[in-house]
Amino acid sequence: ENSSGIQGNSSSESGFVSDDGNFVVYRSDATNIVSGDTNGFGDIFIHGSCVTIGCLPMTDDKIKEIYLYALHAKNNGQDKIPVYIFPFRMTDDNFSKHQRELNPDKPLISFWKNLQDGYKLFTSEKKEIKFNVNRSGNYIYSE
Repeated sequence: ENSSGIQGNSSSESGFVSDDGNFVVYRSDATNIVSGDTNGFGDIFIHGSCVTIGCLPMTDDKIKEIYLYALHAKNNGQDKIPVYIFPFRMTDDNFSKHQRELNPDKPLISFWKNLQDGYKLFTSEKKEIKFNVNRSGNYIYSE
């Protein structure tokens, strides 16, 4: 159920309770757990305690910092807060290192090269990345 006590309208599975009992993690096919979520896609939930099961682990101090930034943005009229997740810091040096390690995996390297274009755009402009996906599945970035 969500924070308002509304039961999910579909099944949930793969439940896990952390050793200290502070966290419950599960997969759900319900479409009514997140209020106003009508995009038909899954959501990424970010939480503290540096635990991961399908989430992004970080320390409690970092999640507090992210929460305060998000709260400040919302309180100042920002409607959405984009989050960009890259497999690593995609500098040219890091990319070369990972490419050497995964040389035989050409489809993955090609995908990462496409992601790197977005990474470079974001790190240089420090603004929301505007993109579309073409029929081949590649990201097409616009400034």
